[in-house]
Amino acid sequence: MRGVPVFCTPSMASFLRSNQPWRQLTDRGNITIQELDIDATDNSKDAVPVQLTRSLSVLPVPVPHRAELSDTIAYVVSVASRAVDASGTAVSHTSKLDLGPPAEVSSGENDTMKLLYCPDTDGWSDWKRNISSWCNEVDVALLDATFHGKGELKGRDMSEVSHPIATETMAQLAGCKAEVVLIHLNHTNPLLTADSPERAQAVAAGYKVGSFGMEWAPTLETPADSRA
Repeated sequence: MRGVPVFCTPSMASFLRSNQPWRQLTDRGNITIQELDIDATDNSKDAVPVQLTRSLSVLPVPVPHRAELSDTIAYVVSVASRAVDASGTAVSHTSKLDLGPPAEVSSGENDTMKLLYCPDTDGWSDWKRNISSWCNEVDVALLDATFHGKGELKGRDMSEVSHPIATETMAQLAGCKAEVVLIHLNHTNPLLTADSPERAQAVAAGYKVGSFGMEWAPTLETPADSRA
């Protein structure tokens, strides 16, 4: 297989090009690196997403976290449920991958579904744009909830393992628009235990705990002229 597009940050691109065995993939043309312009996004509302297919786009969002070898980014994935191409033909996100020109999204409140995926970050206070602002712009937010509370790691300074605290995240995002799903849970996190009081409290407050197999999709509308 040759020419497989790989989207990554400039620092990750440099790592792949400079270190074996990954360097072989670029030297032999197995992959084609597409560098993301994260300086242009950097938590900006005006950032332009990367168009992957005519109805699917991804916005890379730089987030503060460890950067020994590369950097850390979150993604906002946008899927159009009802879009048309230049000829007026309906385009669905369920179609085969089409790397042609982006389709125009038709008007309507529910035309595009946005999902924020952020499994790894330092505390929310370090973000350039407030996490509450993001969670009022997207429909679903999958957020780093490594630790449930302070003092969870016995005998270790938790400031050395920087992640948001789930209880603080839930307090900060109370009433936000997005469906918030808590993910990336450490083995010490009581949210992992299905019948724990901590999990019951989170669910009662309107939050979800991530699990394998969860799916999200926009509501699809079938064009009238294509119905049987």
